[in-house]
Amino acid sequence: MSRQSLVSLLCWAPLLLSCGDGGPDGDWVAVGSGPVLLYSHPKVTICPGSAERAGRLTREIADALSVDVPTRLDYFYVPYDPELGSEELRRHCRQPELAIRGCAIYWENRVFASDVLNSHELTHVVANRGLRRVHPLTSEGLAVYFGSLPMVAPLEPFEPSRLLDVEPNEHNAAGVLIGSLLDRFGAARVMEFHRNASMDMTEADFRKLFQRTFGESLEVSTQRLFEAGYQPGVSFPECHGFGPPSPIRRGVPFNRHAQCDEAGVGTADDPKTSELVEVEPGSFRVSVRGGGNANLFSCDSGEFLVSRRHGKGDFSSFGRILDGKYRLETSRGAVSLEFERAALLQKCEPTEPADTSIVPKSHVALQLPRRGPVAVPLRFEEERRLAVSTDSPWKLCDEKCSCELVALDARSVEPGSLYWLLLEDETSVGGWIDLQ
Repeated sequence: MSRQSLVSLLCWAPLLLSCGDGGPDGDWVAVGSGPVLLYSHPKVTICPGSAERAGRLTREIADALSVDVPTRLDYFYVPYDPELGSEELRRHCRQPELAIRGCAIYWENRVFASDVLNSHELTHVVANRGLRRVHPLTSEGLAVYFGSLPMVAPLEPFEPSRLLDVEPNEHNAAGVLIGSLLDRFGAARVMEFHRNASMDMTEADFRKLFQRTFGESLEVSTQRLFEAGYQPGVSFPECHGFGPPSPIRRGVPFNRHAQCDEAGVGTADDPKTSELVEVEPGSFRVSVRGGGNANLFSCDSGEFLVSRRHGKGDFSSFGRILDGKYRLETSRGAVSLEFERAALLQKCEPTEPADTSIVPKSHVALQLPRRGPVAVPLRFEEERRLAVSTDSPWKLCDEKCSCELVALDARSVEPGSLYWLLLEDETSVGGWIDLQ
């Protein structure tokens, strides 16, 4: 493969990039005291917590990779312009034809990005310090593993040869592979391989280096992912280093209001909060209310347990909390989460469970578990119609376990009656049930 084609693959749209060149022009205002300085245009207010969070992320990434922290990293926030799109960002990254989210000019310790905290691009700078001709598999794999959330292992085996090019749709696969190598061999061995690999290497030389470094072929390493059912963790710096988790107690509303203060990150126009939380293990139903957005996901599996975006109204999310770390992000205003016990079984049963969930009148949707088999017993406060917004074969069952597929024109449910939502297929993805 030519050098030019490898550069093009690294600079693919809408993923995050590690290529490009250029310096900042125009007026910029800096906040922070190191190692990261956050720059923005004078009309943009960066929240005070952003610089501290960026510095902490950078140190966490460096510590996880056993490398030195950059003495200074210049991070330029370039907001998305609804009229011009990403024109300014493309100019700074010297990618005039691509709709990009960010780029890392790592040999100059610079990042340009359309979001205030982009750990993907920060990882490029930290991992690639002192290097110029990095191999896309290791460079993008490290950046995806530490900075792209959530990361889920491929559902089907992939050909190792596809990883050598790191086509846009293979970035996630590269992150899964690098994550497994970090788990098995440690950061020192992986970084040794990263420093010795080069985009100028032939495929044969790359495979020889892989065999020599890890003592097994690239094919063997990728096959192990599926034989062992490997599931990588979520980005290390995003789930560690933020102090003790905040406890969430069942039956007690957990309220957050994203503001541009010492704890807030982002900008005055779009502040965010991000924290580790602790929830009692077990099956749950969480009611989500308020005008803000909320995302709750597992730091171990990357699974989203709550995903409320774009002003979706009040809803209930169902799932299972396991022992481990969970991260809650909120944005765009106030949000309230209230956890309660909920019965989640594997099949419909003729007797009603003690923890049957009541769906309030205010709720507009149900967020359902990611994987089957699962049966969710429900009662509704008012007559509703259920419409499925996923391809998964969810069934609606009555109290006698007489079931039918949930469709766009599903029959109404009566208030007070017992119903079951049933997903029998263990390979399907959960999704949403809209309440009309």
